[in-house]
Amino acid sequence: MAQDYVITQAYWGASFMPGDRGRVDPSNGAFSWLDMSGAIDALCNSPYFSALDQYGAGAVTFGGPKIAVAQDSPPAQWADGTREHGFTERDIENFLVAQIDAGTLTAPTDWQDGQKPIYLVILPQGLYSRDHFDTAVGFHWSFEYQGTRALCAWNMQGGSLNDTTKIVAHEIVEAISSDLKAGELGDACEDVTGIVNHVMVQGYVSKRDGSSCVIPGKLQREGRISQSRLGSTSIPFTK
Repeated sequence: MAQDYVITQAYWGASFMPGDRGRVDPSNGAFSWLDMSGAIDALCNSPYFSALDQYGAGAVTFGGPKIAVAQDSPPAQWADGTREHGFTERDIENFLVAQIDAGTLTAPTDWQDGQKPIYLVILPQGLYSRDHFDTAVGFHWSFEYQGTRALCAWNMQGGSLNDTTKIVAHEIVEAISSDLKAGELGDACEDVTGIVNHVMVQGYVSKRDGSSCVIPGKLQREGRISQSRLGSTSIPFTK
């Protein structure tokens, strides 16, 4: 039976509050949690995750209504540029547990039967990971809450909404593919990008397409955003 997944989000920092920014340019500048959540919702309502069905994935849905937006800033030392002061996966787990305990996020056991949650933590720019100091702008793993294991990922805010949605899409895909024992499907496709349902994403590996990088739902002519032009693009790669 296919495994369904539900995406639930937590934003850490006052920079994600809406404020008075006017219309957001997805290719440049700041954005709010509303913009990011809207992008995730748009992906869940697009064909983007559909090629994961070959590995055993079912529906990938937007997890609401609870979305945590913590206005307190992460510890200042996480931004001082040194490995020893960077954040760890345990720091992210502690943040998630605190949000679940406070009722701002749904607990892993409280989703509908058959749904497996993926907890996404979006971090503000300028922070450093102690565990992945030089290499990662996002990372996925699993954590335990009251005896139940759940998937999670941290994602660094990029210089724009487009920069960030590429990271988020990558981590969602790899959280799912790793959970299904299909391996890391996004790493080989980091340079393969496109727009799906108005959202910038990265490709991922599809074995049934000759182990190519695919972006299901990619606009064939970017710049002319039209639902009627949704298709699927495959780009071969070599490791």
